[in-house]
Amino acid sequence: MKNTISYFYEFYANTKGRWLNKTILEVMNTDFFSPHDEYFANAIEKGVILVNKSKVTKDYKLKDHDIITHFVHIHEPVVPKIKIIAEEKEYIVVYKPSGVPCHPTSRYRTFTVLSSLNSNLICAHRLDVPTSGVLILYKKEFKENMKKAQKNTKKIYLAKVLGRFHDEITVDKKIKVIPGTGSVISEEGKECITIFKLLNHKDGCSLIQCELITGRTHQIRVHLQFLGFPIFNDKKYQNELERNESTFIPCDENKRNAENDLEAFALENCIGLNKRVYEYENDYICLHAYKYYFNNKWYEADLPKWAKELTTD
Repeated sequence: MKNTISYFYEFYANTKGRWLNKTILEVMNTDFFSPHDEYFANAIEKGVILVNKSKVTKDYKLKDHDIITHFVHIHEPVVPKIKIIAEEKEYIVVYKPSGVPCHPTSRYRTFTVLSSLNSNLICAHRLDVPTSGVLILYKKEFKENMKKAQKNTKKIYLAKVLGRFHDEITVDKKIKVIPGTGSVISEEGKECITIFKLLNHKDGCSLIQCELITGRTHQIRVHLQFLGFPIFNDKKYQNELERNESTFIPCDENKRNAENDLEAFALENCIGLNKRVYEYENDYICLHAYKYYFNNKWYEADLPKWAKELTTD
């Protein structure tokens, strides 16, 4: 069994404009994940899903200001120890491991860098889940000061690609973000500039330095894909859409441990270790946030194994 934690949790959602006058069942089925086809109908009937803290029928039509709550049982991996690179008065600098999200979302709450550190911190920037390296988090009371510091930053990444890369090349293709899909080269997108430089070529692979002049979503990944050198192990931008096969691991907690009917229902319908967050654990691409210039200082993260292998003979 994986090193994991589990807990009960109540999610809530404020009614969105597009949900108005739609039934609660329709909204749940179209906008939220369900472990099986009949789950939401059963959950509404049992009172696991409430509107304004009250039971409703599955035909209830949502109104403005309605609040939906959903009681569930959750499994998440245990966060690995986060290494502190530097600790300043106003912020800290850490090494984000690949596979660990920066901050909580609706999909994961405890398996994040922020959750493992201090609730008084805010991410000054973000790294994609499969990317490792320098991550800066500032203390909430210094938020205004940090906004000024963020205006003068420099970011240097390392990437591994197949083949011999260009000695040096600048890409200035615009990038457009397509919600739910990713980023693409498009004249309708925002200005983007990345400077790439070959550092070493070994065993049919290249280690390259990537300097971000702008900072768009997936900018390095998309620009390297455009050049015909997608990042090694980056399935999203190599057009490899199939996921690795995984074995279904159900929730192993005994329903008899439930203190009430809601907990029993949540345990019975818990998907166990089959959440996407467990796929993240071993999810990495060969992209590393190596150096970050922030607040008039350079911060540097140790090289990951794949980068070390390309720097030694």
